[in-house]
Amino acid sequence: MIYRGIPGDRRILTLAEFPQAPSTGYSTAIPDTLHPLALMFLVASFLAISACGSFSKGSDAQAYAQEMQSLFVENKAIGREFFDVTVLVKKQELNTPEIAARFAERVVPRAADLAEKVDAVEPGTSGLEQVHSGIERAWAIRAESYAALSKAWTDVDNAAFTRALHDNRSVRKAEERYIEAANRLLLEHEVQLDPYP
Repeated sequence: MIYRGIPGDRRILTLAEFPQAPSTGYSTAIPDTLHPLALMFLVASFLAISACGSFSKGSDAQAYAQEMQSLFVENKAIGREFFDVTVLVKKQELNTPEIAARFAERVVPRAADLAEKVDAVEPGTSGLEQVHSGIERAWAIRAESYAALSKAWTDVDNAAFTRALHDNRSVRKAEERYIEAANRLLLEHEVQLDPYP
């Protein structure tokens, strides 16, 4: 409601009292009689609405960073399991069926689960949608490569193993690109992702 602007006069301005444009019959101009307190109220309302929008974007970014950080902790644990298997292979402490079983039980399902979790993450309105799609694809490729590595061990297929290993290595580069791009966007919200928690 816009009051007449005269101290003590609480009557609301009517449409007829606003300056009117000939083409539409309405004007967006602020009337000359608008009280300074009413103008200050309008400006304060606009600023409050704007601040709420910024807070929401900041909250989205912080929630996104927190969720992704927990997934990077999980990713590191899966990577550690993968590394442990490779050490046992080098030491020749596991035979082929044991290696395949360990991949099938400890690495493959966790990687597939992680790929599903990252796919379910909502980047919000913080401008991270496009950047996030890169890590979604990368972790889907990693899950597929772990499954292919497990199958290659079972089938004793060196060529398939080499291809899967190459795919797995390419994911590291994609992760680095994602971290760099995501942290650049998150910097304005004073949060950062640590890829090696």
